[in-house]
Amino acid sequence: MAKIDNEIAPAMRRLPGVKGVQALWPKAYEDRSAEIVCQFLVFFDSEADLALMISSPGRNAVRERVAELKSRCFEGRISHINYEYGPTGTSNMGGLG
Repeated sequence: MAKIDNEIAPAMRRLPGVKGVQALWPKAYEDRSAEIVCQFLVFFDSEADLALMISSPGRNAVRERVAELKSRCFEGRISHINYEYGPTGTSNMGGLG
């Protein structure tokens, strides 16, 4: 947890186009096993900023470091998911880096 909060999240904040990053840690599961260990919310001002982050060499370096940490801590996968939220379905330009 400390490496994610102190190393990975700050590295993600420094990626081009990123407006903000939050690491979410499950506190309790209602009806499922611990399928999600950590989830990042990454915020952007525009689709162009999202594309900039996705194509940056720094993103690949962060993902490689996350994969390294993951291999020592849990089995599972790393995914990028774009979400839309809001009452009208407006996009927040967020996703998991």
